Amino acid sequence: MKYIESGLYVGYKDEIRYLSNIKDVTGEIPYGFYIRCEIGEKMDETCIERFGGTEYAHYIRPVKSYEIEWMYEIKHFLIFQGKKYNGYWVFPDEGIVELSIYEKDRNSYDSKYDVIMVARGEWILKVPIDEVTLYETKTYLDKDKYINEDIEEVLSEETYLIDEPWWLEETKDN
Repeated sequence: MKYIESGLYVGYKDEIRYLSNIKDVTGEIPYGFYIRCEIGEKMDETCIERFGGTEYAHYIRPVKSYEIEWMYEIKHFLIFQGKKYNGYWVFPDEGIVELSIYEKDRNSYDSKYDVIMVARGEWILKVPIDEVTLYETKTYLDKDKYINEDIEEVLSEETYLIDEPWWLEETKDN
């Protein structure tokens, strides 16, 4: 089975749910948009078991645009020395962040930072965690056009500074 996670969140019956756009090449799950069935939610004939028989098994249900109240996408990025980086890897135990950089820029950074080639033409810059700032962009999309016409029409966009100290830690809340 092949599936593509859309990266979108939706309002569904006064709850925030993750939206998946599933394209199952085996035909076991029909192509379409799905939300995860929450624990304790009433299961009915529309619920489908996904990844059955594994530790990742859970139930999903198809969803239509008229059932959704709103839809938004969340993306994160880092700012380092006034430049925006979308590709990054955080290593909190080591106190570093690896930033994906362009090959042409590899010699433009201060020599106190490590610049490493990780693959042909792919470079990373290692910097201390306390020298980067995390931002989150929330983009609201037209749910009807996205689900029914496969068009990403932006309704509004908001960007926030994430300055809480826990942003680097994996917890049940983030």
